[in-house]
Amino acid sequence: MKIGVFGGSFDPVHLGHLLLAEQCLTVANLDLIKFIPAAVSPFKQDQKPTDGQLRIEMLSLAIAGHEKFEVDTLEIDRANAENGRVEQGNVSYTVDTLIQLKQNTPDAELFLLMGADSLIDFHGWKEPNRICELATPIIVRRPPATHVDYNLLADFMDQKKLNRVKDLAFQSLQIEISSTTIRNSVKEEKSIRFQTTRAVEEFIRSKQLYA
Repeated sequence: MKIGVFGGSFDPVHLGHLLLAEQCLTVANLDLIKFIPAAVSPFKQDQKPTDGQLRIEMLSLAIAGHEKFEVDTLEIDRANAENGRVEQGNVSYTVDTLIQLKQNTPDAELFLLMGADSLIDFHGWKEPNRICELATPIIVRRPPATHVDYNLLADFMDQKKLNRVKDLAFQSLQIEISSTTIRNSVKEEKSIRFQTTRAVEEFIRSKQLYA
């Protein structure tokens, strides 16, 4: 089984996330994509995320009915188990998540969805060598950038695997939506129609999130 691992804050999930996941399904011929909301992102430790359970519910609403999309709560569950509250939870490191996924599904082949811009700082991630042992990165180029410096991965995998990473890389369709923009729009009482799913839009309104 080929499983794509899509991590992020998803605060909130939007159509850009869903479109990217759908493209990865096709490019890598994946059987499943796991959306894994972070308890605390390593790159956003100075920001307090929306309650983890609310982000899980929004993700579940967004992917409802898609037989190859699944929400996996392991990062938030791990933080809850260790600290009692997501807001005080440990940082969600990719390597820890991949180790846990491999333990849970030992026969699965894991693929890590990564933006090409992430490669610049990849050497500073926790245990990048181990990450590349556990999963094959799917590098997503986002317009207008089209160049990927694969040499940034050369220290963490052999040439055979690097060639496979190059084969799987693709340029995503351009869609200018971000979670930050959605949060700001809600705060300013502007429409977020067609930026996320209708179900998520209604959930945000009913829970008065980001207002």
